[in-house]
Amino acid sequence: MKDLASLRFFVRPASVRPGPDIVIGRVDLAGKVIEHDAGYRAQHAHVAELIAVAGTERAALGVANRLGLRLAPPPDVPKSTSPGA
Repeated sequence: MKDLASLRFFVRPASVRPGPDIVIGRVDLAGKVIEHDAGYRAQHAHVAELIAVAGTERAALGVANRLGLRLAPPPDVPKSTSPGA
């Protein structure tokens, strides 16, 4: 996804978000990169860091430690300005 506002649904606290725990990753893209409406497709991608989602920090830290990655704190996601969002 291109921006944090696109992640609005996924970064809600686990207590109000249905489904399994979610860990978000920030990736570095290289090679041929193609821009799409909601994100990018790249020839090469490298996970740069994991980002905790509120309520899943412990699980996210476990994944980050296993992969040798930095764990960033939960993001402050901007509220949508579009009606009904």
